Amino acid sequence: MTLELWNTVASTGTVVVITATAIAALIQMRHARASNQIAALAELGKAHDSPEFTAAYLFASTGLATKLKDPEFRYQVFEPKARTSENQTLMAQLALIGNHFETLGTLAMTGLIDRKVALMLWDGPALAAWDLLGPFLAIERRRVADLWLHFEYFVVMAQDWREKHPDGVYPPNLRHIVVDDPWLVDDRRYAESRRV
Repeated sequence: MTLELWNTVASTGTVVVITATAIAALIQMRHARASNQIAALAELGKAHDSPEFTAAYLFASTGLATKLKDPEFRYQVFEPKARTSENQTLMAQLALIGNHFETLGTLAMTGLIDRKVALMLWDGPALAAWDLLGPFLAIERRRVADLWLHFEYFVVMAQDWREKHPDGVYPPNLRHIVVDDPWLVDDRRYAESRRV
């Protein structure tokens, strides 16, 4: 074999090794990215299911609308230095919810988590939280105009997602499992008795 042929074989071998190395690196990066997404989604789920988040959401869904009718509370939303310790605690709960969805929106916006997966998991909770916190946010934005923009971004995506998928994303040709409801008749009777 001539020296020229050996150089050609060696060059070809080098190209094959470099290509294989590049492919292996890409596969490894894809696995690392998937692992990071799973970890981020798990942390979001853990935070959403925490007792602190549950308590905050309970206040937002049952007490916030009433509190916002009070001009003193609204004043304290706008003027942090005027907040009582009780209202500071309540507003911290609202911030917990808003910051949670702000983080979600940031992760989705930057592509650190897959937007489709995020929307399939969080569109409903994000839309509901936005509706609850909207009046509070309007007052906060008098002071901080760009507060929770990534939360807003995710909500806009969720609205568009819902418009595009009004019946959800369950495959239309796939059969459903019939879930037996053994208490349906009894529970309807009981509910009727409560209405009387």
